[in-house]
Amino acid sequence: MEKLGKYQIVEKIGTGGFGVVYRATDPFIKRNVAIKTCSAGDTETRERFLREAEICGNLHHRNIVTVYEFGFEDDTPYLVQEYLSGEDLDKKIKRRDFLPMPERILWLLQIARGLAYAHERGIIHRDIKPGNIRILEDGTAKILDFGIAKLAQQQSSLTQAGITLGTAAYLAPEQIRGEPVDPRTDVFSFGVLAFELLAFERPFHAREISAIFYKILNEPPPPLRPLAPDCPAPLIDIVLRCLEKSAARRFSPTDQLATALETLVRRRSHDAHTEPTRGITVPPVTEEPTAIVAPTAKAAIPAAAPAADRSRGAGGLDEVELSYPRGTPRPQSRAMATMAFGGEGHAKRWRNAALAGLGAAVLLALGLLLTRPVAPPSSSNLAATPAPAETPASALATSPSLVPLPGPAPGVAPVPGEDPAAAREEPPAATPPPTPEPPRLGRLVVGPAWDPAMVLRVGTRRVRLDRTQTLELAAGNHDLTFSLETPSYTLEQALRVQIAAGGTRTVEIPLARPGRLTVQPHLNTRPGSVRLDGQMIGSAPIRGRWLSPGEHLVEVFPAQALGGEPTILHTLVIESGQETILTFDLDGQIETQLRSRPVTEG
Repeated sequence: MEKLGKYQIVEKIGTGGFGVVYRATDPFIKRNVAIKTCSAGDTETRERFLREAEICGNLHHRNIVTVYEFGFEDDTPYLVQEYLSGEDLDKKIKRRDFLPMPERILWLLQIARGLAYAHERGIIHRDIKPGNIRILEDGTAKILDFGIAKLAQQQSSLTQAGITLGTAAYLAPEQIRGEPVDPRTDVFSFGVLAFELLAFERPFHAREISAIFYKILNEPPPPLRPLAPDCPAPLIDIVLRCLEKSAARRFSPTDQLATALETLVRRRSHDAHTEPTRGITVPPVTEEPTAIVAPTAKAAIPAAAPAADRSRGAGGLDEVELSYPRGTPRPQSRAMATMAFGGEGHAKRWRNAALAGLGAAVLLALGLLLTRPVAPPSSSNLAATPAPAETPASALATSPSLVPLPGPAPGVAPVPGEDPAAAREEPPAATPPPTPEPPRLGRLVVGPAWDPAMVLRVGTRRVRLDRTQTLELAAGNHDLTFSLETPSYTLEQALRVQIAAGGTRTVEIPLARPGRLTVQPHLNTRPGSVRLDGQMIGSAPIRGRWLSPGEHLVEVFPAQALGGEPTILHTLVIESGQETILTFDLDGQIETQLRSRPVTEG
């Protein structure tokens, strides 16, 4: 298929029970779109498809996939919606990716907001699971696939079919019992999704569907804390409330769920930008300190001792003794000492501040003494110089400062020929470090990729190569990573380039263009089902599937014998820029043909 309506088909990106999904381009707006077609012949599937178009076409929210258009092509209905890059959430969970807790919480918040929006408009999704959540490259979460959704105000003949179509592990108890559903049904499925995102395992899992149903109906979910140690307690409470067996005990309406998650996000954001309260801001020590904190031996504890060690009688700060310089009046009671430090709440912090101030003064005095040039005393000087007299303790107590005045140290003779006044001069002020010059910049130019979904990463920057990109970078070496991920192939290659200051470096994209594969039956022969590299990809014909260059295994089965041996088995070599076409006959009347041709766009 080359075109569908006005849209130019680029590639097939998926198949399902209803039909095929293509990536296409709008020739007028020049944007990528995803087109879902419904080729199923049964009335039930077509009704679901038409209802998805009706429902999604009236939902406009940043966390719900946007539908642009609906139409028919030769009696085949198709749905045109926004093309979403990124990947489904279930793939991240299956790989057990490192997912920071803030990212997981924000994804859950976005899903809850999208659900609340749909529920306000009377729409129940009924199939919330990680496989129906797409995480875009910028971290946006989008809810997909409203195929079995229903309007809360309408009776639906597909209620029972919707239950069987949903994934068993995410069904709410009322869905399993065949009871009417409401928005709280989606809240339960959201709880299962949240549990799995946090713990990398489902709360209700077993080998048999009947055993899963029994657990959902009768057993509580396992404790989440051992499975997700970094999960905050309020989030655990939110998840457990979503998983209540009784719908009446869950969040209702759903905006209560979104509000609870928003409160958690705001609280964590505030905590992340606020330093823990460890004390008050201490002003500089004055010239005449009121008191000096001198912890006794039993009170010597680290400044950040655990809270349990700070109680009276446990070797905490309540057991410090206040020491005062001689001649300073001592407060008559602990209460007066506390008042002198500005209240019971701040006394301990002021004691530590005073001790820190005294230490700084002593270090300053020692520095001044050690930096003065002195001459080694001769024996005559030692004999003639009287021993220094001990400074009385009372003088220390009444002196305005504990820092010695500048001048020759007691017992040390001045250097001959040196002016004593010059020795007392202050050392020159330190020269402030020069202001660093801003980095010199150059330019990196990368042309548009052959696939607009290709991404370039430079350090922490990530840009789409759907057009020519010009980046300003600091002069020097830079590591570039080119990557492309689609449902059918993944490519990535690193490249190191040097950027000259004031220069421009143009880089060609190093990723080789992939090849294409077409698998089709001979005219008027059975179609068959196709498995590619061990994965079933749908019924033939399979046309123009993008593949990375290299060897690929193609197997073709009769539709009724998928579990047996393949009738057609070929190992093909896909070449860059070439389309390989395999034409088969399951009955063996016509020989299998292989041919190759250059890839033509469109």
